[in-house]
Amino acid sequence: MQENTPQPQPQPAYVPQQPQPTQPSAQPNDGHVVGIIGLVMAFVFLWPVGIVLSIISIVQASKARASKILGIVGLVLNILGILTSIILVAITVVAYNGIQDRAQTSQDHATANLVASHAEAYYVIEEPVQYPSNLAAFEQYTDTSLSELPSDSVTVQDGTDPTPGVVTYKRCNPESAWVSYYDRSTSQAVVIPLGNATGLATC
Repeated sequence: MQENTPQPQPQPAYVPQQPQPTQPSAQPNDGHVVGIIGLVMAFVFLWPVGIVLSIISIVQASKARASKILGIVGLVLNILGILTSIILVAITVVAYNGIQDRAQTSQDHATANLVASHAEAYYVIEEPVQYPSNLAAFEQYTDTSLSELPSDSVTVQDGTDPTPGVVTYKRCNPESAWVSYYDRSTSQAVVIPLGNATGLATC
């Protein structure tokens, strides 16, 4: 009886191993650093530079297929910075002009009151009593002279419509006159009636 001898097992065929595909390395975000710098520019008031850098960051990040958030945030903040500065400058200019207008109106008002008080003094001094016929008549008396007005004061004119920087005196008749000046805040003439006068229209 023959013995069973183990049969040799066939060796598996050699299969060469395929190289494992390598994961593509993440592309660097070329706009990252530029985006940070553009963002910083918004806080140091260099908004035009920040806008340019933020746009460059967005373009570079787009090419690298990376996040564009830094560039977008920087762009928004820098644009808001410019808009805010424009608004603040406009408000400052308007406020400054308002202060200048009020100061000039106050000076015009003071000059008009001075002319009116001198006209009243002339009315008391002159015989027969009457208001000065014109500005030259104020110089007849020391107490009514307008020469004390500062040389840089507003202009005082006879019988003209009041305009900015001009105080007007006009006699309606011997017993009435008016002094007027221009109020810049209301853009209207302010009349100081003397004697029987009541306003520009009644003179």
